Amino acid sequence: GEKNSMFGKTMSPEAKEKQLATLMKNHGVTNAFFLSKRECMSKQQRKLCAHLLSSVQSNVNHPEMDVLLKVDDRKIWPDILFREKKLIVEFNGDYWHCNPQKYAADFFHKNKQKTAQEIWEEDAKRQQVLEKNGYKVIVVWEKEFRKNNEAIVKNIIQVLSER
Repeated sequence: GEKNSMFGKTMSPEAKEKQLATLMKNHGVTNAFFLSKRECMSKQQRKLCAHLLSSVQSNVNHPEMDVLLKVDDRKIWPDILFREKKLIVEFNGDYWHCNPQKYAADFFHKNKQKTAQEIWEEDAKRQQVLEKNGYKVIVVWEKEFRKNNEAIVKNIIQVLSER
């Protein structure tokens, strides 16, 4: 509103570009609106993002986080997107995605109001839609990342170099 110092003002293209670069560098997002969404990322997911941001080669564009993809008739928010390489890294939290190594198919997820089986089917359908549209999807489970994060980052970097 009127109490905001930027109320009624517009930014120059140079200032917008600088703001975007700062958001990407400091927070890994392309829009300040998505900063609130990043707070929903787990500590391990933030760690994976940090590893990838520091590990990608200069000839590969940095990964994007919290960007909206319109694929077919769906809106999809991939966890980590390498747009030019058409590579998506999905970080599946063990609880939120009901890691099959920890949860039975009939486990009822109270927050999502769905069974583990229903969650797995939704995740699989989402991955199929992305793959049908030319994206390679790497799924990283929280449990596996905790065990061996270096190998997982190395694998993602290897896949990037092959695409």
